Amino acid sequence: LRSGRRGRRFKSCHFDYLAGAPKFLEIKSFGVFLRLKKDSGKWGRYIGYGVGAVGLDLSYGLFYSYLAKYLTDVLLMPAAFLLILTPIARIWDGINDPIMGTIVDSTKMKMGKYRPWIMIGACANAVVLALLFTNPGIPLNSIWLYVYVAVMYIAWGMTNTMADIP
Repeated sequence: LRSGRRGRRFKSCHFDYLAGAPKFLEIKSFGVFLRLKKDSGKWGRYIGYGVGAVGLDLSYGLFYSYLAKYLTDVLLMPAAFLLILTPIARIWDGINDPIMGTIVDSTKMKMGKYRPWIMIGACANAVVLALLFTNPGIPLNSIWLYVYVAVMYIAWGMTNTMADIP
């Protein structure tokens, strides 16, 4: 084992005396020194990301369960329609996400490159979500209702990408 300071060898790792925990540890293996950094805030960040993901997943679960109930009970669509529509929308989402990332990276605005897309995406997502749960007078069991729901569902995914990718 070697300390974090150059040229001095110790049997233990370098300690950060303020925190009382090792800052990093170097291990010599097959003639190569491997530096393993110890980050004190690492677990806190993992928990923070996890809490954010739980909230996002709860909102998605609420959305998908209510969408399925709305489409089957109110618009009288078969559940198979949503089972077919969801993978198609996810495939388009897989194509759309890198495109949106490229657009965001090339954005140069006074507000920054992320903030405008988050604001536009959030507002557009609210409008599309309201339209998705609204029948604009299309007769039930009409092919146009299926087209309308499919377009609004894919548009919801795209506006969600606009707000989420940056």
